[in-house]
Amino acid sequence: LFGRFRLWESSAFKAVQNTRIPILLVHGDEDLFVPHEMSLQIKEACASKCELLIIPGCCSYCGGPYS
Repeated sequence: LFGRFRLWESSAFKAVQNTRIPILLVHGDEDLFVPHEMSLQIKEACASKCELLIIPGCCSYCGGPYS
């Protein structure tokens, strides 16, 4: 990759601990692949302003335009 990093070695949790830009996290509460609790952990670890929007009834495979 152009960023010269390995995806399997990257960590959103670690990355937000060093950021200085505002972050918006959006997560569906019915996502069975990535639990929305992981977004809560990322928000708590964030060094900058961070907002979390949890969308009720939404999942990553529920037939929306991007599934």
